[in-house]
Amino acid sequence: MKELREYLLNFIKLVKSKKFTIPLITIAVLSYAYRIANQTVSRDDTALDFYYNQGGILAQGRFSQLILPKILGITNLSSPTVNIIAVILMILSCYLFASLFMKVSKNSLSKISLVIFATFFISYPLITEIFVFDGDILNVSFSYMIMPIILMIARHFVEFRKLKPLLLAGILLAFVLPLYESFASVYIFGVLAILILEFLFDLEGEKGLKSNMFKLFKYTFPLIIGIILDVIINLVIRFTMTLPNNHADNTILWLKGPGQALITLIRGLFYQFALNTLVFLPIAMVAIAVILALILLVRYTIKYKNPTIFILMTLLIINIHSLSIIAGKIAKLRTYNVLALFVAFIFMLTYQEVFRYQDKRKILFTATSIFLFILLFAQVNNINEWFYLEKARHDEEVAVAREIGFTLEGQYDTTKPVVFIGHYRLSDSLYEGISVRRDSLIGRLFKNFFTDFPGDSPYLYSYTQTSVKSVLSYGSGLYFTSERPSEEYNYFKALGFNFKPDNWKLHKEAYKYIDILPAFPKEGYILETESYIVVKLGEKDR
Repeated sequence: MKELREYLLNFIKLVKSKKFTIPLITIAVLSYAYRIANQTVSRDDTALDFYYNQGGILAQGRFSQLILPKILGITNLSSPTVNIIAVILMILSCYLFASLFMKVSKNSLSKISLVIFATFFISYPLITEIFVFDGDILNVSFSYMIMPIILMIARHFVEFRKLKPLLLAGILLAFVLPLYESFASVYIFGVLAILILEFLFDLEGEKGLKSNMFKLFKYTFPLIIGIILDVIINLVIRFTMTLPNNHADNTILWLKGPGQALITLIRGLFYQFALNTLVFLPIAMVAIAVILALILLVRYTIKYKNPTIFILMTLLIINIHSLSIIAGKIAKLRTYNVLALFVAFIFMLTYQEVFRYQDKRKILFTATSIFLFILLFAQVNNINEWFYLEKARHDEEVAVAREIGFTLEGQYDTTKPVVFIGHYRLSDSLYEGISVRRDSLIGRLFKNFFTDFPGDSPYLYSYTQTSVKSVLSYGSGLYFTSERPSEEYNYFKALGFNFKPDNWKLHKEAYKYIDILPAFPKEGYILETESYIVVKLGEKDR
């Protein structure tokens, strides 16, 4: 218990420290104030009833996602309060991770190094891929907050070999993993970060490869317990409850053929983490961090003449793609929750390494400090840019939906079901901000490696996956059954239009008009039949 009290004392010191708290709060406000003040209806927001009241979450094996809102007393996950709570939890996670690093490093990390970790972590722009899911941002921010506590407890087990901390860490992981299963890689990151900091700063600690690999093996025990408990709980739920279909893609491509999986994985990594480095700042930050990590790896290996640090740093880099490697295909960007921590941790180590020689190498120290400040400013600017574009997308689709809705109410018999077909296309001004043009350098490079992008659109592909994406087109056919209406219907309902619900059977019947009717906003995009009204949002379905 003495060791756990030290974490608490470190936490209190950081809270009282103006040098840590003021920069952290300042960057958090600069990064999230715009988002909190500009709530949007985004992907899956209209499906919250399906997820939380009709068993959709349980069908995906995420039972703890039902518990967390009840613990926090939240009944409306699309409320702006959720974003405020999420930011508070992210700030707490910064304090907790920094407390953990202080303890593990024997208080050898400078205060500025810890500030660099906290500010880069909380402002990492890829979080915008999560903030468009009101339910998930609560789960992700809570998981970030609880993970350093789990690591503290797991470290207590590893150091003292006691059963209670092992079981407690395992139970907490069994709760966290269903919140967002990609946090298994965050746990592994935390373990590797602990071992690296112990190697670098614990002068009396074990430096041998065998002892460190054995410690790494012991850290897997809580994770194994958490996974087993998670599987058991979900099996019980599936056998005792009637659940809807699981729409999540949990395919492991290696099982379909190693060759196919390897090619898919390499192509996906090249596309998502090589080409996108040139156009997408969050991925560019990863590339910079990987380069710095490799420099540190060489530096540490030469300095300590020990293979242990080489192995640990190598595993830290590989772990960022652990989910993709396991699945045999590239994971969604929103599941790369480890990237924010990896980038922040590497920048922290980089500054700390240069900080040790600030008197001898002033030019290097000054250049590094300026470089990191520029990168931090770029992150804050970029995260606001994505929040701004998401709000612009929201405003555009609200305007479109209201124009359609008022037209339907004023000119058609809305006692009939309204059926939406087609894929709504966002305006070019929005595509310009999220897409690679065919005639650009990156577009030409992309076409040289990927030939399956036909069409005459000036935009080749979008480098965001959930942020600044059409809700109207995303809802086409999603969670759609003979009993449950479409997400387009729910979207219009959220805006105050009370149409008669559509269903999957009507949608299939109305789809025969997809090549006949013009698309919105051209005249004639609405057709009223004897039994239903057809609204063509775009030229093709999702």
